[in-house]
Amino acid sequence: MDDGDAEYHQSYNHGTKQALLTPHLMHKGLKEMASKVRSALVAAGFLAILAGQSRAATVVVDPSNPNGWATMVTDSSGAQGSPNPTAGAAFVNGPATPPGGVGSLNLYTGDGTVGGDGSAQVRNSNYAGLLVSAITSLSYSTYVSSNNGQQAPYLTIWVHTDGGDDRLWFEPPYANQGNVDLNQWQTWDALNATAGWYDDNGTNGAGPGSNSVSLATLLADMAGAGYSNATIYNPSATLGGIRIATGFASPEDVFNTNLDNFTIGTSDGATTYDFEPGGAVPEPSSVVLSGMGLVAGLGAWLRRRRVTA
Repeated sequence: MDDGDAEYHQSYNHGTKQALLTPHLMHKGLKEMASKVRSALVAAGFLAILAGQSRAATVVVDPSNPNGWATMVTDSSGAQGSPNPTAGAAFVNGPATPPGGVGSLNLYTGDGTVGGDGSAQVRNSNYAGLLVSAITSLSYSTYVSSNNGQQAPYLTIWVHTDGGDDRLWFEPPYANQGNVDLNQWQTWDALNATAGWYDDNGTNGAGPGSNSVSLATLLADMAGAGYSNATIYNPSATLGGIRIATGFASPEDVFNTNLDNFTIGTSDGATTYDFEPGGAVPEPSSVVLSGMGLVAGLGAWLRRRRVTA
């Protein structure tokens, strides 16, 4: 009997019919089991990758794909459309090696005589309705080529509260995370900074410099003063409620700065916005690469297995 013609051989022993497994059947069964295990591991690996991507996504922002961001320049009053020929916002390569991809967003204003009291800024409108207290990560990276001796691009968040509207400010020089250095990339962890935050209302004495506090302290003080449930809102249809800006200082100041890797997270996951010049393709996420490597490694290990009789 050829091994390929039957799944088992039959024999009689003491009047009892028994099915005896042959080496062929054992080999075939183990191969099928290994195949199923391999398929299950591959499926589980890709599910893990997809879950990781949904919880930590990188979104490229470029001139053709703003993804909720909009740039603008203003005069000293903050008005759009007013003359400020010294200001601009441009997607560029570099400078140096950006923390994400190959490029960044260049924000600049001032020529040494005029314009330093105007601004260049970028705003995001995706987070209207989000409680500030629900934010689980909040950071961004900056590169400062020139400033007024201390300023780096700073963060402003427009909020509705139970007691009225307010604005929350975060300034890196006051964050206790090191000095603002020229010509190098620095990352500012706004959520966990022990200082750097204040609001328009000056709640409990909060203000720029040594009067700034942590975000957690500011929110607690605001709640104690009747300004609880701070919720992001967009002040107009064209103005997002999250802003990164440079400028609004003295007319003679010169600001030349770059922004990259703005990250904001909630319990649903974190999103990093990678600013790139048009056509740039950032490198794949390391978590995806490592996950695919793990799955490939498992598959290779299983393929090397040989079932012997």
